[in-house]
Amino acid sequence: MRALLAAHWGLTRAEVVDHHGGMNSRTWFVTAGGNRYVAKSAAGDWFPGGIAVADALARRGFASGAPVRTTDGRLTIPATSDVAPGDRPALLAFVDGHCASGRSWRLAATDARHEGLRSGISVLLGR
Repeated sequence: MRALLAAHWGLTRAEVVDHHGGMNSRTWFVTAGGNRYVAKSAAGDWFPGGIAVADALARRGFASGAPVRTTDGRLTIPATSDVAPGDRPALLAFVDGHCASGRSWRLAATDARHEGLRSGISVLLGR
């Protein structure tokens, strides 16, 4: 990962620590030039699209780990065997907070659905 960060993001002398986590990807904590990042790598056609959605949300002010573009402007780099066969690495800004678990994501999604239902019912009832 260290070589990929230098070659594609220009982060030389980065400190890279394996996170041993990630819900659907391999992840590493990266520190370079006084900044903190999270490197992610996953296989599958869904991954670049997810990173593009994260980029769109960040550009609209959503507080999340915004993707960091490569030195040539890409959000992810082509599949590489330097990480794992078929993976497409990406780099995200680090956001301080708690790591989400599968359970916390399900609870947040349930809360959002309930709030949506409450809002919809209020509109229908004219409140």
